[in-house]
Amino acid sequence: MRELVRLAVVQCVLLAIAIAIGVSISSQQGLSPHGWAKVLGGAIAIGAIFGSFELIFKHLKYFSCPEQQRHIVRILFMIPIYAVDSWASLMAPEASEFINPFRDCYEAYVLYSFIKLLEAYIGDLEALLPQLADQPIDHLAPFCCFKPMIPDLHVMRRLNQGVMQYMLIRPVLVVFETIFKIADKGSYEGGVVDYTRAYAYVVFVLTISQTVALYGLVYIYLILHKKLAKHNPLGKFISIKAVVFFSFWQTCLFQILEAAGVIQPAFGYDAVQVSGMLSDFCLIVEMLGFSALHLWVFPYEQYRLNSHKGLWDRPWLYNGEEEEQLGAISGVQHRKREAFKETIKQSDVASDVSAHFLHRGKPAQKPDTTIPPESPDLEQRDAEEGDAATLMQPLNSTV
Repeated sequence: MRELVRLAVVQCVLLAIAIAIGVSISSQQGLSPHGWAKVLGGAIAIGAIFGSFELIFKHLKYFSCPEQQRHIVRILFMIPIYAVDSWASLMAPEASEFINPFRDCYEAYVLYSFIKLLEAYIGDLEALLPQLADQPIDHLAPFCCFKPMIPDLHVMRRLNQGVMQYMLIRPVLVVFETIFKIADKGSYEGGVVDYTRAYAYVVFVLTISQTVALYGLVYIYLILHKKLAKHNPLGKFISIKAVVFFSFWQTCLFQILEAAGVIQPAFGYDAVQVSGMLSDFCLIVEMLGFSALHLWVFPYEQYRLNSHKGLWDRPWLYNGEEEEQLGAISGVQHRKREAFKETIKQSDVASDVSAHFLHRGKPAQKPDTTIPPESPDLEQRDAEEGDAATLMQPLNSTV
């Protein structure tokens, strides 16, 4: 709640500053609606970035569970990347066709990070899958006529491959698309059914790849969601896919309006560029809302170690039942610099892709780190006491 209030205050201050700057520029030389969009969009983008960076900083500060938090931080970077990308496109509409595809690459990476986060919540996936063997998953339409899917390692590997292939194919398509636009833009652009242009083939491959990735993502969620209920997987899934949903469908909406003649050339830009600017500005505003939503779906409180709680969380003011409901997570505390390095290095991604596609090694499945710190110590102490009691029995019988 405190982070949400702070985000609201910072955003109000940023908007006030942006309005003052806009009024000052307008009084001197006039400011077009596009100019106002750039000024206000910049203020809103900074607010969204502030909210996300504060949450990222808190996760790095309380980086006690790397197996989970590295993926959370990677997902949280989606908001700053989308906000900066959209504002850059708003500032330079003529370059947006080269800027926007790179945020789509990060979208594919975030989908991969999401399934890895779900598996990190589970812990030992191999030990869980036999328990799910008697819980077959029915296929969704239009494949509902197939026999139900039995969760096992082979199925999970195929579903992971379905998501990973999108992460690998999307950057290749972006490079291919960029080369064609630079070399010969006329031979690339065209309708989705104009197979004399490269654009139709890129859209076809991209659509197939996205569909397969979404199929794998949904089934991974259906297999694991009951075991992940306390982690709010649905909220996390919606917060990720909603960004993509709004980005795609509002772009389609503005393109339809542009094709229908509703959106006309303005401010020295053609109708296509004006359509893109409207979409980018709307996306910036949406990033502020998703930044606030992430405070709820990706909380950091459960990763705080007891020694790092602040004054307001002391026993006389802190509700212990609330900590138990959050599911406190403990582990070795990392320095923020080390935590950031752990997050940005991609060796785990490379090894995971190699394991799933090249069968080199086995996908890493680490033990569940969500066990409170007291539990292992208690179990070890009970075992030692049991062993001591066993050793004392002969002595007692002798006495």
